[in-house]
Amino acid sequence: MILYHATRKSSLDSIMSEGLSPSHYGAIHGSMEYPLPKPCVFLSSQMNSENLNTALFDEGEEEVVFLTIDAAGLD
Repeated sequence: MILYHATRKSSLDSIMSEGLSPSHYGAIHGSMEYPLPKPCVFLSSQMNSENLNTALFDEGEEEVVFLTIDAAGLD
């Protein structure tokens, strides 16, 4: 199964060398109406998910990139 993760382009080098970190969750999306009990990494089964508010990415000038993740290797 393939999953997708949206992030700012400036985070790409760090993610590629250190992996996805739940300590940075909400950095793009901001605060949530219903806070989660603990930090997490958001993944989607669709690149253009209805759960992804793409308008949030338009607020900054920094490019947003989508990572393709092969979930077969996840535990």
